[in-house]
Amino acid sequence: MKNSAEIYGFIIKSEREKRKLSLQAFANLLEIEKGYLWNIEKGRANMTCKYFDRLITKIGYSPKEFFMPVLNYYINKTNSINKN
Repeated sequence: MKNSAEIYGFIIKSEREKRKLSLQAFANLLEIEKGYLWNIEKGRANMTCKYFDRLITKIGYSPKEFFMPVLNYYINKTNSINKN
């Protein structure tokens, strides 16, 4: 089962790959350390809401745009559990 941090990390990694940027280049764009970005992408970093908001704004998302895939994941997961 994926936790929220893993899902957020997957979305951020997907955004980096969509832009065809290396880990270092994307970290530079976001103004964070490469190792910290790696931990975010792996779902191992705990970010404050303020920091998280800054990060998603830098990649061009509104909070609603960023969280919709996460919400859809949990809605679909809940629906599949309820069907069983």
